Amino acid sequence: VIKSYKIPTLFISGKEDYMFLDGVKELCEKTKDFQLKILKDCGHVCSIEKSELFNHLTLDFLNQVQVKKPWKRRYIKLPMQ
Repeated sequence: VIKSYKIPTLFISGKEDYMFLDGVKELCEKTKDFQLKILKDCGHVCSIEKSELFNHLTLDFLNQVQVKKPWKRRYIKLPMQ
């Protein structure tokens, strides 16, 4: 379980995503540098239901992010279930 995130993170969720919206909000609490965009009249599959808005928000976020260090590959061992 990851305790907190330190990289800029964009969360996009549909307002009508009743299964996962609360989980996204919990992830926001563990993230130090985040943006949360909640799309109205949208469910779980924002990238399809509101594709133009989703793409605009994603590209806008990527244009704002400044990489401070080169990316390093990080391998995370996930517990077997």
